[in-house]
Amino acid sequence: MKCKRLHTIVEELILTAAVDMVNIMVGESAERLFSKMPLPNNTISRRIQHMAEDLNNQLSGKMKGKEFRLQLDEATDSNKDCHLICYTRFVDGDKTVEDLFYKSITWVTKAQDLSRILDTYV
Repeated sequence: MKCKRLHTIVEELILTAAVDMVNIMVGESAERLFSKMPLPNNTISRRIQHMAEDLNNQLSGKMKGKEFRLQLDEATDSNKDCHLICYTRFVDGDKTVEDLFYKSITWVTKAQDLSRILDTYV
């Protein structure tokens, strides 16, 4: 089965399995309480978004005040969504760090728009 929203399928499978485990280990009364627990479809996607934002913040924090190199690429994913992907390389202590960050682009872009996105991030 193909699905572009894998995290929602995982949530549904995990919740079902967790309810079964609670029933086996604790009993039916605990199962009824556990199955009433709300689990919105966007819980995992929201957590993934928070982790991505945290990683971006960590990377930009490490880059501040340092010389770095950037390589930019504009890419389109399978949903036809456009992204600006920035590969960066900088020295952190005694090691060279290579990493990337991206920003979704929701409008028609020109070079100056991409430059503004990059300026805002960096």
